[in-house]
Amino acid sequence: MEHAINIAVMALVPLGVWVAMGEGMVLEWWHKLALKLPSAIGKPLGTCVRCMVTGWGVPAVLLLNAGDVHILALLAYIPAAVGLQELIDR
Repeated sequence: MEHAINIAVMALVPLGVWVAMGEGMVLEWWHKLALKLPSAIGKPLGTCVRCMVTGWGVPAVLLLNAGDVHILALLAYIPAAVGLQELIDR
């Protein structure tokens, strides 16, 4: 069950941040800043919701579990979280 929760957190936190970066929203400025950054940095920070799993979802899971997540499990969660985003966002 813990794995499913971690995957859900990794998928939903970036989706929530993505919504908050929309036009007229509180984090719109962050999205505009991310657009000015190089692609390799800007995508995980705010221009690609799927890429944001690594920039926003991984830190969210680490904060939620206070660092009690094994790094290999965390790497396995990334594709599952992106897949969950695809299911939700379609």
